[in-house]
Amino acid sequence: MLSSVLNEKRAIHVNIQIMRTYTKPRELMATHKDLKQTIEQLKNMTSSFMLYLKR
Repeated sequence: MLSSVLNEKRAIHVNIQIMRTYTKPRELMATHKDLKQTIEQLKNMTSSFMLYLKR
């Protein structure tokens, strides 16, 4: 990561924020099964719609 190369406090804080940004949705889906199911349904609907548009 950039923070390990730069070794500056700001780079380290930015790196931590990036990691939190990516882990938060996973935590939400792990604790809220209904949210996970809804997101999966939306993904399926979107992919089906995209296949329809490509015809």
